[in-house]
Amino acid sequence: MIDKNTGESIKEKLEKVKLSYISTLIEKRNAIDSHWSVLKENADEETGAKMYLIIHGIAGSAETFGFPELTKQARSALDYIKEVNPANSVTRLTDEINRELEKLLVLLEKLSK
Repeated sequence: MIDKNTGESIKEKLEKVKLSYISTLIEKRNAIDSHWSVLKENADEETGAKMYLIIHGIAGSAETFGFPELTKQARSALDYIKEVNPANSVTRLTDEINRELEKLLVLLEKLSK
């Protein structure tokens, strides 16, 4: 089907939306990395909430754009993050979160290229 106003097919429009989504992934990757670096040094509820929202957004949207593995990894990282008490700067989960976030960051980097 062709849009009479733009001359574009729905498929072309969807591809543009997907490319736009992909273009945001490196920014999200960098923000997650930055927030996690801050959190490892000093637990901060606001920074933790910001990082959580970014990852939650990825978990909720990536599969829609054809990236089910990204959704799966984001959800896995969220599962660990949910267990952390922001009042504690050192937790037993730090290593697990590091591993899950690293996997997520690598995937974001890969998909953003």
